Amino acid sequence: MNSRKNVVSVVVFLICVVITLATVMNVFGDNSDVEAKSKAAACWNVKDCKYAKRALLRTPLGQTFTYEGGGRTFDVVCRRSAIVFGDYTCTAEPQK
Repeated sequence: MNSRKNVVSVVVFLICVVITLATVMNVFGDNSDVEAKSKAAACWNVKDCKYAKRALLRTPLGQTFTYEGGGRTFDVVCRRSAIVFGDYTCTAEPQK
C-alpha cells in the first residue's frame, strides 16, 4: 500500500514539473513562429501589410500582439490548442 502511494506521488510530481516547464517555455521560449502566425492573422486580407507591432504580452496561457497602422489599432491573440501544449492559433480582435 505504501509503495502505491509513493508511485502516485512521483507521477503527480512529474506531471506538475512537466506543466511548469511548459508554461515557462510559453513565456520565455523562442516565439518566432508565433510572431509569424500573428503577423499572418493581422494581415490576412491585406496585400501590402504595413501594420507595425507595438506591444507583446506573453503569459503561460497565450501571447497577445498589438498592431497599429492606418489609423487602426488591434490585438492578435495567440493561444495553444491544449492550454500549454499544441500548436498556436492566432485571431485578430478589435481593441477595447
